[in-house]
Amino acid sequence: MNVAHDLRSPLTSVLFLAESLQRGQSGAVNDIQRRQLGLIYTAALGLNSVASDIIDVTRSDHSWSPRPCRSR
Repeated sequence: MNVAHDLRSPLTSVLFLAESLQRGQSGAVNDIQRRQLGLIYTAALGLNSVASDIIDVTRSDHSWSPRPCRSR
């Protein structure tokens, strides 16, 4: 689970920066750059989703505890 948490912080930064650049907040962006930034944003969003899924699965695995076997 630590790996997923460690991935989320830089991915959030990549998402923020790609979106900011796409909007032209750091200067003019041509069409090719805008398309490439869109690809970066989409890929980072997908990885962020995978990291979130890993965290969710790990949490649910930790909350699950096997029931003791009853003898008949």
